[in-house]
Amino acid sequence: MSRWFRFSLILVIACVSFPQKSPAPVVFREGEGMTTTGVDEEPVELKKNAAEQMKLAEATEAEGNLKKAVSSYRVVVKRYPRSDVAAHAQFKVAQLTQQLGDANRAFAEYQKMITKYPKSTDFEAAIEGQFNIAKLYLDGKRLELFGVPTLPSMVKAEEMFTTVITNAPFSAKYASAAQFDIGQARERQGDYKRAIEAYQKIIDDYPYSEMADDAQYQIGYVYMKASREGEYDQSASIKAREAFEDFIYRYPNSEKVAQAKQNMATLGAKQTDSAFNVAQFYDKQKNYKAAAIYYNEVIKTEPDSPNAKTSQERLSALKAQVGEDKLTFAAPAQNASKAKLKQKMQAQVDTTSRPDFVGPALPEETPAPKTPMRTSPDDVAPVAAPVEPALPTQ
Repeated sequence: MSRWFRFSLILVIACVSFPQKSPAPVVFREGEGMTTTGVDEEPVELKKNAAEQMKLAEATEAEGNLKKAVSSYRVVVKRYPRSDVAAHAQFKVAQLTQQLGDANRAFAEYQKMITKYPKSTDFEAAIEGQFNIAKLYLDGKRLELFGVPTLPSMVKAEEMFTTVITNAPFSAKYASAAQFDIGQARERQGDYKRAIEAYQKIIDDYPYSEMADDAQYQIGYVYMKASREGEYDQSASIKAREAFEDFIYRYPNSEKVAQAKQNMATLGAKQTDSAFNVAQFYDKQKNYKAAAIYYNEVIKTEPDSPNAKTSQERLSALKAQVGEDKLTFAAPAQNASKAKLKQKMQAQVDTTSRPDFVGPALPEETPAPKTPMRTSPDDVAPVAAPVEPALPTQ
């Protein structure tokens, strides 16, 4: 069954099952005067001016008939858009629509007020309304298609929080909180890379907000989650530790410091577990040099861990068994005479470089032998360079 066919089927079922969702027109009833209805709206009496229409809407709301009140407030906005009460009427349309449970439509109604009346005294309350609706979707509210709940949408939540930031980018209360929740929405989708980007944006754009410490902690937490999944490499563990270290350094008084330290201990234990397993593998293969490297890494990373204690015991046993020289990678031995001559020449250079030196100058360095020239213009083959004797194999 194709996607388009499934969508068409849902559309038909929704229209048949919910005919009340179809829009109703403006009507005129003799003896009652002009009335108006819209989608899901009640017939409303029209008054002579904006003030009287507003009073009618407020009275209807007080009676508890929210649908009819929405219709009456909407008349104020449509018929008297430049009146002093139009902005508040649009706010009430959004607020009551939210109370009636149509969150998605309420969000759009708040947006109308913010766009048309940005200087309204209800501006901050409208931003709060949008933020709370976005929170509903973040917390699992399901999108509705023709009144039928579908799957919960983190994408919708991210879209709404982005709108909140666009509407009020400098809001101390909502901008950074909305940015944090964008990170939450991405994190819940498993999009760790973009989640970290969202949290980092708080630190970059809102460094003094109350969400900055939570964002820094969350960066470490997301990296830690990523380190537990096979598709991410070991660098995720390192980045998680670094993020937690930055968190503890920047926000030493945060209530999450103790948890950050616990997370770092967990990450360290995981890292030493990995190194310890590799060390044991090489140990069983009798590749003692490689085993010693990983045993030492365990001891260095988590010196107080049980794995570190076992590693130290095993290293001591290997030293007794094969000798310490068999467990280290020694640098190639330098010719003793060359080393002695190099030390002597270096001492001379250090002495002659002093401003009070009055002795003889150093002998000029003998230039390296040049490659011999060809003896005949007919000989065009390259002259072979001197061959160093091969070192004995071990």
